[in-house]
Amino acid sequence: MKRQTMTLFFLLCLTAVSCAPKPVPPDSGLQPKAGSRLVTAADAVFASLDCAQKPLPFILLEQNTLAPNPAKPGTQLLHHIVYAFCPAAGDKADTGLLTRSLSFNGKQVFSDATPDFTLTPGRVAVDAVITVPPEALPGKYVYAVEYVSNAEARKRKLARTLTLDEKLELVLVK
Repeated sequence: MKRQTMTLFFLLCLTAVSCAPKPVPPDSGLQPKAGSRLVTAADAVFASLDCAQKPLPFILLEQNTLAPNPAKPGTQLLHHIVYAFCPAAGDKADTGLLTRSLSFNGKQVFSDATPDFTLTPGRVAVDAVITVPPEALPGKYVYAVEYVSNAEARKRKLARTLTLDEKLELVLVK
């Protein structure tokens, strides 16, 4: 009988420990994170986009999203882009001015510039975190992203410039 009592006591202790509340680990998946990562190597992108047949340097914006959308004032947004970049022969990366802006009813309410943004050859995913001001009014906003190459900015006389200009709609709700 003593052995059955000990076994029962052990099982009760084990059950109590397994049912005890456990600390919840922080959920890092819900917080947007800024940064960039190479998705596809430059030579694979060069071949898949047939860059040898295109005027170089060549850039293609493959994804451009804001999440969450719609959003509420005070919310952190994740701006996610994926670009494919084929540099000119012998070049590696391209550096230029990246500008992001948010407009409401035709008036710019936010602007941010990164003067030495580097385009890496290949397919690259870039994430940026933007916080919607808590006092922002509900409505439709235009979120614009523009990239202008430093090399091309110095050679304005050239017919071809490496630029990227893209606009997204952001809806703010109460």
